[in-house]
Amino acid sequence: MKAPRFSLLALCCAAALAFFACRPETHANDDWPRGTLVIARKDALQRVLTRLQRLDGTPLAKLAAELDATLPDCAWLEGRVESGPPAEVWRRLRCRGLESAFPGLDRERDGREIAFALPEEAGERIVGSIAVSENADVDVEVLLPQSTFSDGVALALPGDEAPGPTLLSARDELVHLRVRPEGGLDIASLVPASSQGDQLFRLKSELFAGTVLDGTWEAVIYLPEEGDAMPPSALAVGFSLKRPAVAAMERFITDIETAWPVRRSAFGFGSADGACLLDLNLLPGLAPCYVATEHALVIGWNPASVRRALAPGGEDDTNAALGATGGIVIELDRIPAADAHFAKLVSAEERRAADRSYPWRRLTAGGERDGDGVRLRVRLDVGAGA
Repeated sequence: MKAPRFSLLALCCAAALAFFACRPETHANDDWPRGTLVIARKDALQRVLTRLQRLDGTPLAKLAAELDATLPDCAWLEGRVESGPPAEVWRRLRCRGLESAFPGLDRERDGREIAFALPEEAGERIVGSIAVSENADVDVEVLLPQSTFSDGVALALPGDEAPGPTLLSARDELVHLRVRPEGGLDIASLVPASSQGDQLFRLKSELFAGTVLDGTWEAVIYLPEEGDAMPPSALAVGFSLKRPAVAAMERFITDIETAWPVRRSAFGFGSADGACLLDLNLLPGLAPCYVATEHALVIGWNPASVRRALAPGGEDDTNAALGATGGIVIELDRIPAADAHFAKLVSAEERRAADRSYPWRRLTAGGERDGDGVRLRVRLDVGAGA
């Protein structure tokens, strides 16, 4: 059995968000030359490249070292790629003149250390900006258009109503996400009738239509413990009325029993009752269980995941990081420990990869409605002493 890989997952997500998360605007042609554009303050860019080089032996670290060694000797850099891969712009950086060659982008930078613009499409220029602190904390702020949030991505589109504080334990979390999407939690509408998801997993059932739920959802992945084949994980979906939500969940389990050779087993934790499908066994350690608390249906990868999710701890810090609008927190400094756990099951090369430390301690991302779009904020924190 091949062990699951977590190395570079969160960092690659952060890098992708930092480069591709974007802000659509319409600008005058004389201010915005065609193609991909970048403005960067050299010392700030070097702080980011230095952190990335900590990922020793990876392509990302190699690229960061290459770019760092070839940066021109000047305070401010600019680059442009008229056509071709947008990432190539980082190899085209040159010293900026007395005035920027990209005045429109320079205005959008608004005092931040780095700004970029992707090629114009349908009259919209895609723009993003990044602030880099003296110790290499990275802060990205962008405005995404409504069209970005289509199909399943719409489940992450924040609505006008805040999701409220977290319901699941934050102790030893790797990833913690909480959001109340616009339009509620209507998974069923995203699943085509008679599709595999519908036939095998009954994803068009009453439960996933969202009619009995309040629209909030929360997911947590925890550090694995000895014997875990997969990291413990849990999902909480809020409801307005408990009895209809439990009835919908039980009907969903009955539907699964008709599609798979599995049987319901009673399960509970504290005062919360529920059920498990202990003989599902589709993936390592998978024996899904649920319980109904006073505020949500809590569904775990297995019984231990439910118990882990409902054991309190660490919520104040996570709630402070997420803020009122919710979002996602990734504890980057804990991922090497998860890597080391799973590296025991894999090759020597993959075990060496598990020894890498991460350049940042935590990734936090969140968003809020802003006109027709969503203002997205992504932050990478170095942490004390890093």
